[in-house]
Amino acid sequence: ANFIPTMFGALVMILAGFAVSRGMMAVSAYVAFVGAVNAFGPAASAIFMDIFNMAKGYAAICKVAHLLNSDTRRKQLQRGAARRKKKMAEYIKTLKDGTGFDEESPNLIVSDLTHVFKGQENVIDRPINFEIQGGNVVMLKGGASIGKK
Repeated sequence: ANFIPTMFGALVMILAGFAVSRGMMAVSAYVAFVGAVNAFGPAASAIFMDIFNMAKGYAAICKVAHLLNSDTRRKQLQRGAARRKKKMAEYIKTLKDGTGFDEESPNLIVSDLTHVFKGQENVIDRPINFEIQGGNVVMLKGGASIGKK
């Protein structure tokens, strides 16, 4: 911040010195001019320092605003919960009778699950549908290379 007014003062003094050497300015006027520039130096330095401090403050405000408005894990979890609630409501509407379904029960419901193995074009024979009641233990059993991972 002090560099700009110092360079400005030096440039003005050099230009005034050229004016004195060419006879365009009197030596006494040059001495008075240099005194005025030197007296103005601290004020100009303070002005530029204030401008730089305002720019640094603005940058800090922008950084804090970015941090406060950034996507957080909590926001992501809330969006996921809202998306799951919407999907669950859509699924409940597709049930034929809608009875016996408790939205609060800890059941795992799989509906129309299909899979295509890597490098193949065909989907497994038919979609898989099942429900696992909360608290149950489930084991997958099958032959080798059927994708139990």
